[in-house]
Amino acid sequence: MSLSHIMGAALLAIFIIFILQNMASVTVNFLVFEISMPRALLLSLTLLIGVLIGIFLPFELQRKRKS
Repeated sequence: MSLSHIMGAALLAIFIIFILQNMASVTVNFLVFEISMPRALLLSLTLLIGVLIGIFLPFELQRKRKS
């Protein structure tokens, strides 16, 4: 088993533990919307949005500089 497989398995185990420990439902209020969801889902969605912004924002800034 290679190091990348071991690291992947360790990260997957940590993620599963995180999900299992954060199943409590939380209510999110944003403007007029009120949404209830598991805390783990909320944190995962927030992380995903942050990663996508971090990936695509530099490309957008670089495109604007060229214009």
